Amino acid sequence: MRRFSYIVILLLFVTILNAQDYKVYVFMGEDCVISRNYTAELRQIQQSYDDAMFQFVAVFPNAYSTNKTAQDFLHKYQLDYTVQMDKAQLLRRQFEVQLTPEVVVYHATDKTIIYKGRINDLYVSLGRRRPKVTDHNLRVVLDGLSHGKSMNSEWKTAVGCYITAPDHLFEGIPLCSDKKVNY
Repeated sequence: MRRFSYIVILLLFVTILNAQDYKVYVFMGEDCVISRNYTAELRQIQQSYDDAMFQFVAVFPNAYSTNKTAQDFLHKYQLDYTVQMDKAQLLRRQFEVQLTPEVVVYHATDKTIIYKGRINDLYVSLGRRRPKVTDHNLRVVLDGLSHGKSMNSEWKTAVGCYITAPDHLFEGIPLCSDKKVNY
């Protein structure tokens, strides 16, 4: 009976140590074509690394995003991610994210960013895609972490849609003026 108790305690200890140590934040935009084009890859990545080590979180930082539009987006593209609304853009500012889609792999225990940047190199620039992906940046990082390697991966700049500013930044500023402008 003692041996069984030790095994149970050991298993609980191991589970606690590995319990979603890493959060994979994916900053998404419902209207961003590039975000939509990455959904199949993001679904496959989550299925490949669906264990207790990683928690996948879809962050919706745009001022116009709502919980309903975020849920509808995830449902339409069959992404089983946790939703996090970031209308005040606290998370976006914390991680200095500018675009959607952009990923941040975050070590929850150490409170450190392991990787920030693109999912892969499919997009060379806005409107320019490669015929085939050659660098699977996010997969390389997750592979390394899942095999216990210390990751010092170079952060690669994401290509995507700019995140809109929160509404409160525009309070009191007229969107247009009826005054004549003289140059």
